Amino acid sequence: MKNSDKHIDVSRLFIYYNGREKDGNCYEDNGTTIVSAVEALEQLGCCEESTWPYDPTMVSQKLTEQAYKEAMRYRVSEKISVDTELNAMKACLAQGYPFVFGIQLFESFSQADSPETKGKVPLPQENEKDGSNDYGWHAMLAVGYSDRSRCFIVRNSYGGKWGDNGYCYIPYDYMSNPKLCLDAHSLRAFSDDRDNS
Repeated sequence: MKNSDKHIDVSRLFIYYNGREKDGNCYEDNGTTIVSAVEALEQLGCCEESTWPYDPTMVSQKLTEQAYKEAMRYRVSEKISVDTELNAMKACLAQGYPFVFGIQLFESFSQADSPETKGKVPLPQENEKDGSNDYGWHAMLAVGYSDRSRCFIVRNSYGGKWGDNGYCYIPYDYMSNPKLCLDAHSLRAFSDDRDNS
């Protein structure tokens, strides 16, 4: 997340917890929507990763007052929807803005966590798309792209030991398929209540 020219490493669990709370179910790890997460970021902001670090055993842990107080410094004040058309996604990243998106996962996605693939996500095979190997939808953050490899560089939320130090590489053809990738949003500006105190 960018706040002026400063990079802020936000807490993934803070965002996930508050998105689920907006959905009315923060105590179960059963997912949320990107829209709910973005609305929570507008209302509550987000604390830094160092304040509420990623720990999968803490997914349903109630957040501290300190985390909420810090989060008010980083509330979303401007956002845009990003078309999941290839050039629109690349243009957003080229302007320096990462974007969150939802993507349909299949069994082959687990190959990205193998030491041999170093985070490379394969295109889903036609036999996977029949629904029997559907792993559901998952939100991730696109942070860059490579025309040479024809893929987006994506940060996952599974921690630093997953994929390529927490990152993966998703083919252009996968992410630009409107049946497999949707609901992309770029958070463009953040309030910093410290400036107003």
